[in-house]
Amino acid sequence: MRLYILPVRREEMKKILRGAMLSYSPEEYSKYVLLCSAAFAAAGYILHFFTPLQPVILTLSFFALGYVFSLIYPFSKMRGRKTQIDLKLPHALTYMQSMSESMPLYEIIKKVVMEKELYGEVSEEFSFIVRDVELTRNERG
Repeated sequence: MRLYILPVRREEMKKILRGAMLSYSPEEYSKYVLLCSAAFAAAGYILHFFTPLQPVILTLSFFALGYVFSLIYPFSKMRGRKTQIDLKLPHALTYMQSMSESMPLYEIIKKVVMEKELYGEVSEEFSFIVRDVELTRNERG
């Protein structure tokens, strides 16, 4: 059964999850959002024993809070990756340019991939290029 209950179009959510480097399908993430919301609701219900607030109010409030937090998470993670790439890409390009006279482009990209501590998310993205090239080479024999 394919359950998808998020307020974002499925195709858009797929792009967001991919951009956030989360390995969930939109349907799986939709179930995850429900599970987190239910866990928050259970916490709200338990909390009512320690506060004078009504259990229904706490349970529904915590359910909504869990829903919003788990829905916002991939957006914020994707935005953080974008910021890191924007910050590190100019440095990676300078590094690549400094080697461009003496090495082929593919070897330069592999060098950037090896410098993960220095270039972070840029190295991660470049690793997909290396992976794809290696897979293509292996298929051709």
